[in-house]
Amino acid sequence: MYDRKNEVIAAVHSGWRSTELKILGKTLKKLKEEFNSDEKNIFAYIAPCIDVKNYEVGEEVAKKFNPESVEIQNKCYFLNLKKENKNMLIASGIPEKHIEISPLCSYEKTDLLHSYRREGIKSGRAIGIIAMSEE
Repeated sequence: MYDRKNEVIAAVHSGWRSTELKILGKTLKKLKEEFNSDEKNIFAYIAPCIDVKNYEVGEEVAKKFNPESVEIQNKCYFLNLKKENKNMLIASGIPEKHIEISPLCSYEKTDLLHSYRREGIKSGRAIGIIAMSEE
């Protein structure tokens, strides 16, 4: 997330557990309290993550989320983290036009991205870096 007015940035990892705990909302609250950020000035980028068609979860996990973020096929539940987090940002007041979502799926892009779900314990690890330039 980037607050263009106050020049503040925040990086957040939001898998299903963090999404359930509404980590994005908590981060926005912190930006407001600590930096006087206004949602209208915040831009958000949802980085590559697993797409809904590859993210099968159990019913107990699916029930934790808005039904519009869960697809059911052949009695299997598939969670759409991108949609759930985008909706959370919009509900928090960030304008939809300020939200960009990567089209990349971490499960499918075997040549580019790591996926614990795909590779298990031998999966590589990713690191995210966020920084602001003085230019």
